[in-house]
This record gives sequence, structure tokens and C-alpha cells, in this order.
Amino acid sequence: MPLLDEGDVLRRLVRVVRPRSTVLVCGFPSAGFLDDLAAVPSCRVSVVTSGELVKEARSWGAFEFIEGDLENADWTEALSGHAFDYVLLPYTLDAVLDPTMLLACCARVLTNEGSLWASLHNAASNRRAALLLSGSSGCQVKGSLRLAGARLAPRDLQPLFVTSGLGIIRADYMAERPCSIEDGGFDWYFEMGVTELKAPELNPWGRVEHMLVEARKSAVITPENVVSIQPPAWDMSALPCTIFYAGEGEQFSPDRRLCLFVYPERRFVAVVNVAELNATRLRYDPIEGHSCMVEDLCVRANYEEVAPRATNGMPFERGYLFNTGDPQIEIVLPQGTHTVQISAMVTPLFGRTEKLLMGAVDARVKSLAQEQQLRARDAVRAAHEQKCLQEKLSTLTDEKKVLRKRVTSLERNVSTLERKVKVGKEHERSIKWTARHLGGLVLRRLRLKR
Repeated sequence: MPLLDEGDVLRRLVRVVRPRSTVLVCGFPSAGFLDDLAAVPSCRVSVVTSGELVKEARSWGAFEFIEGDLENADWTEALSGHAFDYVLLPYTLDAVLDPTMLLACCARVLTNEGSLWASLHNAASNRRAALLLSGSSGCQVKGSLRLAGARLAPRDLQPLFVTSGLGIIRADYMAERPCSIEDGGFDWYFEMGVTELKAPELNPWGRVEHMLVEARKSAVITPENVVSIQPPAWDMSALPCTIFYAGEGEQFSPDRRLCLFVYPERRFVAVVNVAELNATRLRYDPIEGHSCMVEDLCVRANYEEVAPRATNGMPFERGYLFNTGDPQIEIVLPQGTHTVQISAMVTPLFGRTEKLLMGAVDARVKSLAQEQQLRARDAVRAAHEQKCLQEKLSTLTDEKKVLRKRVTSLERNVSTLERKVKVGKEHERSIKWTARHLGGLVLRRLRLKR
């Protein structure tokens, strides 16, 4: 079964249209859907939709837009005298309250050899049940799942089309691509009971999210052409099993456990109600009896993230790798926990895949060991360089002290020399005064002798 989202299904719906044909689209088509339809050569396209989309549809000039309410048959008057090779209903049956009337109107404007193609969501899918359990209702949209309008289960389709004068001759089933928790992408939604844990009955339609059906007028098909809407055949023995254990203290009771089927490489989401279990811990065994890889593990207790602990696994990339047949992840619950939400991508490892992955893990471990050795060598080298720098710093400090002593000694010598110069200058002045005084005495004596 292919994994597709709503956009992929709509592109498949466009691919059924052949060139040079007349096409009628009823519903609320997206811009991407109309762009893809405009790329089909030589097609005449009419679109019956609400007034808001008609006002915004100026870029598709080649299309004929008809404003109409699909809840009644008034819009067929604008198409009187027209017949179409294809009538496309892109998720329209999910949005109307009376799909029988809509199908009858479409049958009236369909040529005898024409085909009606409809894409719709499966009301019996686990994803839809999860959103209904979580309280989503009304006209809300979570992910690609509309909750308004009719809720059509697969068993209702053939009787619905037959009542409208049509017969389904082909039905394709598609699973939804994994989505994050915030987008409402629940693959599973289960609750632990108060006194015992019970595994819910596996829904054979659970994985079917999208359906694409082809119908023709009942008058031009034989009973042999009408297909029987049957669920896909699942090999339940091939599906791995995940187990939750509720525990008190250091022990986990095997009597209080929940076994669930898990689809490999699909995001697993479980909501566990532990309000009255008196459980202080929860053990999550991703897959029983297989080595496995758990990616993007997220655990929330009372909507707050808590850190799980892989008992016998090793961290790897975005999760944990368990090279054992009994992988275990323990979760210590904060006091007052009433709800635990666990989501993860679980991939079982078999044969050659396991060997290749374990080889990659060993290579990664060796690479990490070598990196650690290089870091240790760099740390030793850095410590040695730091020690050398400290020794140089100590030497420079000692030299600085010696230079300071020399500077102090020179300053003292300079001070002594300055004092000596000062004394010498005073002596010089005294000698000059004495010389002048003696010269004057000598001159006076010479004058007296004359």
C-alpha cells in the first residue's frame, strides 16, 4: 500500500483525465489541483464551487466557474444541455451533508461512457478515530483530515453509489504519510485501563487513510464489473508487537501490560492513562523479540517532556539502537502524572540490514574512539604548552624584579650625583666669591703702595 498525503492523491486524480475531454469539478479544489488540471491539453473544464472561490479564480481564465451550493440541486440548471466525460470530486463527499443527492446530480450530467472519480478519507481509519477520541470535532482540520460533513466508511460506499444510479468499478486504497504529533498524525491511540490493560481489536481498515474510487452509470456496467469493497489482507503474524509495562518501585508487573501491533517505519503514538494505576514508572519495549532502532523518541508526562532512559541500548544518531531481542526504555513518572504520551519511529532490524547497521555503528564507535584519542593528545599538548608558558611567565617575572632593583639603584646613584653636583656648584660659587674678594684686596694694596 503506497504512503501518500492529500496532495499526492489529488495529483493521481488529475492523471486519470485524458486530453481533449470535458471535465466537471464539484467541490472546493485547491490551487495546486486546478494548476495541474490546467496542464492537461485541450480540456474544457467547468468548476462548481462556492462564491468565495469563484471570486478568487481569476488566474484560471480557461475554466468556467459556476457558483452553486452543493447541498442542493440548483446548480445543475446552469449545466442543462451539457454532458461531461469526467466528473471529479476532490474530497467533496467528505464536506457535504447529503452525498446521495450530490452523486445523483453528477450522474445526470455524466455521459453514458463517462467516469466519475472521487477521492475521500476513510472514516474507519485509526487516524480518524484518534482525532475523534482526542476531542476534535466540528469543522476543525488536523493534518489533512477533515472532520466536517459526511463520515463515509468503506462499507457504505457501494450502496451509496448504487442508490444514486452509479456503480463503483475500481477502488484504490492509500495510507497516510507519517505526520508529527502537532499535525495530528496519530497512527495509534490507545488508553491503559484502570485495573487491567487490554489490547484493542485490530481494525483491518485502520491503515487505509485515503480512497480513490471510479464509478460509472449503472445502465452501462454489468454486475461483474462492480467491485466489492473489501479491506486489504494484513499478515498479522508479520507485524511486530510493542509492550507497555506499568510498575511500582523497582518491579514491573507482567499482569499489567498492553500489547499493541506496530507498523515498521511508521510513527507510533500511544497515550497511556496512568491516573489510578499507582504507577511510579513505565517501561516501554519498542519491539518484542527483535533488534531495533528507535528514532525521534518523545515522552510527555502531563504534556511536559521527560527524559527516558534506554536500559540496554546505545545512543545513535537521533535515537537509540538496541542490539538485543528485549529492548527496554524506562520512564520515571513525575508525581501526580495522569497521562503519558509516547511517540517514536520504530524500525526492526533483520538479517543483513542488522549486520550493515551494526557495522556502521562499530565504525562510528571506532571513529569516536579515535576522535577521543586525538582530543586527549591535544589536551596533553595544550597542558604542556600551558606549563611552558607559565615557566616563561615566571622567568619574566624574576627578570622584572631584577630590573626593578637595578632601576632603584640607578635612581639612588642619580640622586647622589645630583647632590654632589649641587655641592660642587656651591663650592664653585664660594671659590668665585673668594677670588673676587682677594682680587679686590690685591688692587687696593697696589694702589696704596703707589
